[in-house]
Amino acid sequence: MKILLKFLITFNLQIFAVNAQVIEPSEEFPYDEYLDPIQQFRMFWKVDEPFITFELHVQTTGWVGIGISPDGRMANSDIVVGWVKDGRAHLTDRFSPPYGGYPPTDREENVELLAGRECDGFTIIKFRRQLAACEDYHDRPITEATVRMLYAFGVNDPHLSDLFFTDKHRFENRGSKSVLLLAKQPVQPREVQEDPSLETLELRNDGIEFPVDQTYYKCRLFQLPSFPSKRHIIKMEPLINPENLFNVHHMILYLCPEVLRNPANIGRSCSCYSEDAFPDIFNCITLLYGWAVGSGPVFLPDDVGFPVGVPGESTFVLLETHYDNPSQQVILDTSGVKFTYTTKLRKYDAGISQIGNVFVGLELVIPPNTDSFKIYGQCHSSCIESVMNETGVDQINITAVMLHSHLAGRKMKLRHIRNGTELPPITNDQSYDFNFQETRVISPERVVRKGDALQLVCDYSSRGREGLIKGGYRTTEEMCLAFVLYYPRISLGTCVSGPVRGSSVRFLGGILGYTNVQPTSPIRNAFEIGFDKFVITEPQEKANTTLDVAINNYPWTKQLADGLSAALENSPQQQICDSHGLLSGRQTYNTGPITIDEPFSTSENSCVAPSSGFATELSEQICSP
Repeated sequence: MKILLKFLITFNLQIFAVNAQVIEPSEEFPYDEYLDPIQQFRMFWKVDEPFITFELHVQTTGWVGIGISPDGRMANSDIVVGWVKDGRAHLTDRFSPPYGGYPPTDREENVELLAGRECDGFTIIKFRRQLAACEDYHDRPITEATVRMLYAFGVNDPHLSDLFFTDKHRFENRGSKSVLLLAKQPVQPREVQEDPSLETLELRNDGIEFPVDQTYYKCRLFQLPSFPSKRHIIKMEPLINPENLFNVHHMILYLCPEVLRNPANIGRSCSCYSEDAFPDIFNCITLLYGWAVGSGPVFLPDDVGFPVGVPGESTFVLLETHYDNPSQQVILDTSGVKFTYTTKLRKYDAGISQIGNVFVGLELVIPPNTDSFKIYGQCHSSCIESVMNETGVDQINITAVMLHSHLAGRKMKLRHIRNGTELPPITNDQSYDFNFQETRVISPERVVRKGDALQLVCDYSSRGREGLIKGGYRTTEEMCLAFVLYYPRISLGTCVSGPVRGSSVRFLGGILGYTNVQPTSPIRNAFEIGFDKFVITEPQEKANTTLDVAINNYPWTKQLADGLSAALENSPQQQICDSHGLLSGRQTYNTGPITIDEPFSTSENSCVAPSSGFATELSEQICSP
């Protein structure tokens, strides 16, 4: 079935590419997105606070609709439906009830029709609404969080004066797509095709068949070209094989030490976290580029470039590709990454740092049957200050962030603390989507000064999952990471933390009533670390029960889960501060949790009086009548 779906999507894309017409929007919009896989439903938008304006171009002469959903389904969604009938445009504000189904109109109309027209087989509807939720219970606010955008259209206009449940859409004419409405990467006009200074470099996987596992981490070593002088990378983008679109989960490119123990491994691949891994890969920890499913190209600011070809710096890199293969099919993949670089050097060198939680081990544990469980990872001021002192800078500017957790992730927030006072979040996604991990442009750029601290808060739900969830590399396990793009470059590859070793086991003992545990056998690699590898030895009445069984059988409540989360947050922390990009320069030390004396208080957008008197027809120049 999966193979058939891939074929149908590819086939329809090919057909539509031949037959599609492109109708220019009524004005220049900074953002646009096709919401459906065969590109029949295109959404343009712009933000002029407190308003957001949409223009829909849909290949139908019937009704069209979009909605903001809490989870990608109809239930509890804020919906707008419009159509053009007998030359007149119509727009309705609707809300789908908790049980889903046909969305009735709202008591209040909080959308404003700007224009509408049918032309060349398309229906075009332009409207605006406020970012705030102006009607209790029925309207949903638009924030910087990931938006599950619903789309649907019918082949005919409503047969009466309004849309009714009898005005059906076809099953294939509906769906959902995650979009960043307020944190979208804009189109970059600076990418000039004819600029002779621009060149490209591709680093791809070798297409060799690998073991049929549900999850697999493949690592391949490369050596960069021998550049005659320094270059600046200005664009980074993924190259994903279309046939493996459902399997390639994320890719990370690391810089490796200049001296490899076995140069013969250059160009070869291995399983990253296994006994067969190349010894060199565990020294490759400085990030060059990170991509995860749903993300697109990354453009650097006009005065910033990522340096390569620097004399004396390493030319060896490692591409780590995470494959998700639940159907356990044979996969041959040549996906990879592509860089666009220039000889016209920019003012600043860019850097990428990994911020978050130490996820490998027993310190990241999410108890079963909890709707909300928070994990904290910090980048302490002591780490940031020491690296800035070493580099000789007083501040850095964060330009983009990519948030990364797995299937249980629901919310992620990167907090910024200065002298005990929490500043506005650098990024805050209260509707995280595992399948849409877009790099978020930070505008205006955030200045992090010497003495500041960062804290990443990840909120998970284990409801509907069988058993506890531990930290690890598999998608069924969890991570809590943020990849931060900044300038000027400092020697900070990794800044992560977690409760000091043994904290989670000790706190769980207080809840579950055990006093001692022991490993059941030697642990050989990171994949094997887990609560099932430890058995309770004291007290006697609980002896010989593995920790995972004890945790899964315990009647967890929200109060107990919150108590465990708070205990882990406030326990002594093990801070890992990679100040050189090599394991030899890694600092690991114990510190206290970050102190926040004055938490940041958010203020909700308020509604303003709506405007009126907009035209209900688009101008003649958009398309022929």
